[in-house]
Amino acid sequence: MNFYIENKLLRIIFILLVVLLILFLGKVDTLKIALVGVLLLTVIVITNVELALIILVFTGYTFNFAIEVYNLPGKIIFLYDLIIYMLFLFSLVNGKRKIHKIEILFIFYVVFLIISTVLGREALPLKLKGLSMYIRYPILFITLMRLDIKTENYKRIIKFIILMSILQVPTSIFQFLNGNRADWCGGFLARYGSGINAVLMTVMFLLTLGKMIVDGFKLRYVLYSLFFMIPLMLSSARAGFIFFGISMIFMFLVYILHVRFSSVYSMFLTLVGIVLIFLIFYLTLIYVVPKFEPETAKTLQTISSVENIRKEMVGSYTEGKFKRLSNLLFSYQYLKSDILALTFGNGPGTVAISTNFGTSSFMKEYETVFVPSISLPSFLLDIGLGGVFILTVIYFYIIFFSLSKAIHLEDRFLRVISFALPGISVVYLVASIYTAVWAQEALQLVLLLSFAALIE
Repeated sequence: MNFYIENKLLRIIFILLVVLLILFLGKVDTLKIALVGVLLLTVIVITNVELALIILVFTGYTFNFAIEVYNLPGKIIFLYDLIIYMLFLFSLVNGKRKIHKIEILFIFYVVFLIISTVLGREALPLKLKGLSMYIRYPILFITLMRLDIKTENYKRIIKFIILMSILQVPTSIFQFLNGNRADWCGGFLARYGSGINAVLMTVMFLLTLGKMIVDGFKLRYVLYSLFFMIPLMLSSARAGFIFFGISMIFMFLVYILHVRFSSVYSMFLTLVGIVLIFLIFYLTLIYVVPKFEPETAKTLQTISSVENIRKEMVGSYTEGKFKRLSNLLFSYQYLKSDILALTFGNGPGTVAISTNFGTSSFMKEYETVFVPSISLPSFLLDIGLGGVFILTVIYFYIIFFSLSKAIHLEDRFLRVISFALPGISVVYLVASIYTAVWAQEALQLVLLLSFAALIE
């Protein structure tokens, strides 16, 4: 966009703002406020992309919590999506023309999501609502790739993300001191968000481990690690300690293979290590956890076939909501009789519960047992094995791209990010069976903005 066109647009927007300001001399209503908000955002996006991204981060971290606690209108969360799509439109006009090869994978993912939506079995409004949840992150990443954002600006945005993440700890302490317990003591990401906060604290722990790899062992990094464990101890997010453990194992593996004894086989051995971590994790869920939770063993037997699901799950199942692994296996059993559904899923919106558009037919039938707030089983139902496979490939690309950059980067801050990002990706893959990771605003912003900064 040249200087003349940009100034012309700004003059038009300024005139519209003046007109709306005059309208405010009359009765103030929601529509007028929304119009002014959209115009102000348009000005910000056109004149200062970095500020728009800062606002995006702030809304992603705070709005879910604010809506529930302060009874704000639920539609205010659309501000988050609005910023993403305004940035995307701006990038189409004023963005770079060069396409990075990882963008092709994200574009393929978008096409896959559209096909899954077309084939979906829910009502159109629910399908579109579901699609909007999935498509915004590939759109955001494609936008970041097209926008001309300097490395220093990326670093400032990431530091703001780190600040917002650190603030989760005193917030959790304040919530605990005010009588909140269990999942209600999870920072300001969400009102019932200890699981999400546990993943975010693991991200901060991984950044601390990245600092250790770059700067060497220092006592203050141990204290930082203990600091980020506080929300786990105050809430019911026990899985957070598992994530911390997996992080230490993986980052030790990274240090040994890529720093201490680097070789041509480092990437292959890292892949083997990741596979072993997943294998041990899931074998533990399947064979060890049921010994301590008898109801889990009973549930796994019940959902071992489609016939059992149809016969026993609705009405006669009395064990309450599924556990994590049961949720995942149930999703697979539900889809596996239809190869098309298994590949493309039941379509976005399958697990939707909407105030405006109602509840999906799937959730009407299985709401008493299925937990829709966990990423992996919900994504499997919505977009099938094909969608989950594409996402997994994206995460593995992030892992190996970041590791390939880590050794050669001279910028210490970005080097820390490049060591931490593979661990973040591994934890997101593991945590997807515990909580909402793959579609949670703050967690995806950490991942995508950090990855985009490394590519730049």
